[in-house]
Amino acid sequence: RPGGHGMFIVQRLCLDWGVLRTPDAPGKTVWAELAAPA
Repeated sequence: RPGGHGMFIVQRLCLDWGVLRTPDAPGKTVWAELAAPA
């Protein structure tokens, strides 16, 4: 949903995250690194 809180939640839960845009393709890819439980 546009204007939602999805990226805020991703930022709070992940060690690192980012967005990759490909100039020759539509859209974007969001990647995230999560901590594994001990």
